Amino acid sequence: MIAALAAPVGLDAAQPRKARTSATKSRAKASASSKAQKKSETLDDIYSSGMENYRLNRFALAYPKLLKAAEMGHDYAQCFLATMYDEGQGMPENPVQAFYWYSRSAEQGNVKAMAYLGYMYREGRGVAADPEEGLKWFMKAAEQGDLWAIKNVAHAYYYGIGTEENRREAINWWRQAAERGDRSSQSNLGICYEYGRGVAVDKAKARFWYEKAAEQGDPVAKSALATRLKK
Repeated sequence: MIAALAAPVGLDAAQPRKARTSATKSRAKASASSKAQKKSETLDDIYSSGMENYRLNRFALAYPKLLKAAEMGHDYAQCFLATMYDEGQGMPENPVQAFYWYSRSAEQGNVKAMAYLGYMYREGRGVAADPEEGLKWFMKAAEQGDLWAIKNVAHAYYYGIGTEENRREAINWWRQAAERGDRSSQSNLGICYEYGRGVAVDKAKARFWYEKAAEQGDPVAKSALATRLKK
């Protein structure tokens, strides 16, 4: 890199001061540009290296890379580092550190981290339990389409966790997940329509959603179709 920035042939001390100064400024500008580009590439390279090892379950090699990238502000690195702490991947579980890094990532807009942070608050993992705060983070992720968060929002409304019980609202969220092919949400809709939970009893709609879930092997849906809603 230094050789590439050397003065071109003919530019020496014999040249006028103005010419030498201009050349120096050009080299300094090129060097600054190169360093800025290198810094940007370095963060991506560090994260990519960490993730390459993470995907191969080489957690001891992944950890220092992800930690460094996380400390430099990479939101995905922060989220995966939190998961390592949360699940004890290559280290003892540390919910407090997991909560810290999920928070850092979620605050930067990482949708997965938002959903996991919702879980941490709801369950009191690494932080004092706060179901209302948990639902807030689940909602943030659900509104951006995260399937797991959508299901947890439905769960919260159905059972009144962090909010007042509202089964009709729960059905609205489960329907979003069900229409995307989630079998447990399809089965839950079947139950709601079969027994009139949050909606009027509607055996046809119950059968419709049970059949969708049964096609994916859901045991509850299969049992309902084989017994109570047998044709």
